[in-house]
Amino acid sequence: MYPHWMVTFISTENTSYSINVNGQTIQSGTVVGTQTIDFNITGSTASVIIGLGTHVYKYPDEIIASTPIQKYYAPKPPSLAYTVSQYELGIAKAFVASGFAIAIALFTARKYLLEKEKREVMRI
Repeated sequence: MYPHWMVTFISTENTSYSINVNGQTIQSGTVVGTQTIDFNITGSTASVIIGLGTHVYKYPDEIIASTPIQKYYAPKPPSLAYTVSQYELGIAKAFVASGFAIAIALFTARKYLLEKEKREVMRI
């Protein structure tokens, strides 16, 4: 059960009611027609007794949830894609690959520049 409770009484004639939580009366009175009563329960367990006329409804030792219902029924988060060590290893591999790419680019550009120098006419 959750800590916020709502009790709705429906009666066609004047009927007395009472709500007891852990042996203490939190509200009592009479009802004709429909009446809704909200109350909060503190603690991890509670015993609630609701009386309406000659009928008595007992909820002994109810466990009170501390997790909100929105969080309890929320979808599970996706699993992790990788660990921190895998992430750092990926960054290191990217640096090594970048170094090889720069070295290959330098050798390729050097070959192109030397060929271009040979084709140019030297001015004296």
